[in-house]
Amino acid sequence: MALTFKANSSGNGGQQLVISAQDLPQFLIDAKTAIEAGQIEEAERLLNDPAVEALGETLENNPSQTGVMFMLALMFGKIGQTAKAEHWYRKILEIEPDPFTLYKLGRICRSTNRISESREYGRKALEAEPENTLFQISLALDNIREGQAKQGVDLLRKIVEKEPGNSDAHSKLLFHMHFLPEPDQRSLFEEHRRWGQTHAPMSLARAVHTNEPDPERKLRVAYLSPDFRIHATTYNFAPLLEAHDRETVEVYGYGNVARPDNYTEYLQQRFDLYRNVFGMSDEAVADMIERDKVDILVAMGGHIGGNRLLALARKPAPVQVDYGGLNTTGMEQIDYRITDEIIDLPELRQFYTEESVCLPGGLFCYKPPEFAPPIGPLAAKQNGYITFGSFSNNLKINPNTLALWAEVLKANDGSVLLMKFKEGGDPIMK
Repeated sequence: MALTFKANSSGNGGQQLVISAQDLPQFLIDAKTAIEAGQIEEAERLLNDPAVEALGETLENNPSQTGVMFMLALMFGKIGQTAKAEHWYRKILEIEPDPFTLYKLGRICRSTNRISESREYGRKALEAEPENTLFQISLALDNIREGQAKQGVDLLRKIVEKEPGNSDAHSKLLFHMHFLPEPDQRSLFEEHRRWGQTHAPMSLARAVHTNEPDPERKLRVAYLSPDFRIHATTYNFAPLLEAHDRETVEVYGYGNVARPDNYTEYLQQRFDLYRNVFGMSDEAVADMIERDKVDILVAMGGHIGGNRLLALARKPAPVQVDYGGLNTTGMEQIDYRITDEIIDLPELRQFYTEESVCLPGGLFCYKPPEFAPPIGPLAAKQNGYITFGSFSNNLKINPNTLALWAEVLKANDGSVLLMKFKEGGDPIMK
């Protein structure tokens, strides 16, 4: 029985498996329900080895049930057990050359830093369905990760032109335009503003809010982010969260977190109220925030993956703020942008739809995680030369960046540069 998919309700090119619940074992249905409710540990318990082994024996006798295999692989992927997900996707390919399975395998390879394999699976998927938007986006992102930023951005632009209503593809275009060797600020601004006008028109915004206008009550401030987990963003955010004066403000958190972890729990304990909104519609998230009577809603990260900017388009809070975005959101519904004098030069602020609020002393307040090792002795004293380091996303490395680094090395005799990034071991990247 060949796998069958249909477009999901997101309007962003996503697909979902067409399969009857009667064809699925109960533990798999229960695991799916647990994942959708954000109960990852419960899903892990349900997807235990004995249950999966028993299902595997059944599938050995009836290998045509590739839909069950796909659902099992999908659930393992959602709880972060990528090796098991990969195993079941490969089982499917032994039976049928399904393009979406190829795509999912490519995504796993990308997440495990195997860019060469990712590209090969993506190529095969795209050959089978050359007009598939998800497959085209995957190819564009692989191009960018391999250092071919212009080719990748050009492909994303073509996707947006073909599907102007695809807000996710448009956000990806905005985010990755920043990694072009010579980005043009005016072009970036115009593209961001086009995103806002197309996907977040002011007609969506609430005109009236019922927050109590009492100057004596605590102000309710909320943060919304997909990165309330082990992530570089939270190492800068945690000190800010802890520094709030709880005598004057209540602090709420809304996490769009697919797989909560120990750091999610760490942050959750520091909010006065925390809600996981992953899987909820933008309208439902906006309704929740409005019911919670949030006074100031802070969206973290701008157009990063997993953003919920379309919830802010509904203007669920009377004051809305961007914190940590690479650039403007392009949305009239967001009033302020928290920044500093170093990150945002005065001449650049004309290119923001938000009003810039510069924090004295800098925007970021990094705090190492508790598992970080102690600072060791200065390596240059032992080595006799300076070691510069870049432990960063390779998206940020382009010919201009390398040229500047080369000038730094030339200016410091005998110095070396240590580069580390996730895909650094892949043959393409070498």
